[in-house]
Amino acid sequence: MSSDLKFFLSNELNINIQITNNQVMDPLLCKRAILLEKLIDIDISNNNPDFISNFLKELNNFLLEINSIDVNINNTINKIISSFPEYTRAVVSLSTIIKSHEYWRKSIVKLIFMLKEHKTIKAKMFNFKKPVSRINLNTLQFSNDYPYIYLYKSYKINHNLNLLFITKEFNDSIFDFNIDIFDLLILRSINDFYTNNIFRFNYTSLFKYISTNCSNIVTNKQVSDIKKSISKLRNINIILDYKLTNQIYKEQLLYLTEIDESSFLILRDSFLYRLATDLDLYYKFDFNIIDMPISMTKRNLSLREYLIHKILLNDSKFIKLNFDTIYFDFKVDSNQSKKSIRDTITKILEYWLSIKILEFYNFKMINHQYIDIIVQKI
Repeated sequence: MSSDLKFFLSNELNINIQITNNQVMDPLLCKRAILLEKLIDIDISNNNPDFISNFLKELNNFLLEINSIDVNINNTINKIISSFPEYTRAVVSLSTIIKSHEYWRKSIVKLIFMLKEHKTIKAKMFNFKKPVSRINLNTLQFSNDYPYIYLYKSYKINHNLNLLFITKEFNDSIFDFNIDIFDLLILRSINDFYTNNIFRFNYTSLFKYISTNCSNIVTNKQVSDIKKSISKLRNINIILDYKLTNQIYKEQLLYLTEIDESSFLILRDSFLYRLATDLDLYYKFDFNIIDMPISMTKRNLSLREYLIHKILLNDSKFIKLNFDTIYFDFKVDSNQSKKSIRDTITKILEYWLSIKILEFYNFKMINHQYIDIIVQKI
């Protein structure tokens, strides 16, 4: 039956079709992978107009090919339904391909615009009053390792998909650079810029967005923290292993090109957030959730994200967090650092209490030692 279906689809679509585990494989995946590899090499700062011009031609041709094959797929679906009931099992696969191509099409149109108009695109400030997004990692396998995503560890997302995070360049200290909360904050914020059609940013505008304060002066230390995180994220690839179709392909975690020493053009959205949207694990909060009166150090920003994950994204109304676990997660062992962590937690929880997010909270102590945080949400 698979050979008959393969022959039928290849003939109808006028392209060689592969079928694995009764699933029709997207015939354009290989071409897409080649274009993604070339996208990594885009370097606007070096001003290579010939490379960009040729790449634009390839993108336009690929866009035409997507449109053409989608017309054929749609016609084939209708033909199967009306005249070939023995092939109806292929309809879902074919429909999924068209749905995937919808995203490809939108992404390519944005990319073509950016590459053509990059000289006129200006860095803009984000509208701070817009809702802020989060991936609910509690419902993914990532939750076991939170607040980190470990490199070279396979994460099972569902029974069909595994993800593996690897580096483009390997060295013996690479395992000291697993993805942490601050990196996820940077990745999420850059993705927010892209999805709101802000394609260019600089270190200052990015930090002002994540710190929710447009007026503060951004320090050299804050810029340095962002630089290190962006450098790390750009060196990480995601390997996608689709068990259902035996397909394995690669995406870069963050697609950026440098415009100058301090600004970037965002070439594509983040696969991680696209996946979360597809799996309905993409949550939005009102801006006031994060607009809190704490000093915006890297650790405090990470602690803010940590508590959002542990409390606000938790389905339970009553939540208990262990202080020793928090100290461990943030790699603090001195009494002074532990007190600083507790003080920041107090400010965050007091703020959420004041805006009616929490009903109450309490610090449980035994023998003058801080043991747990008890929280009740409204």
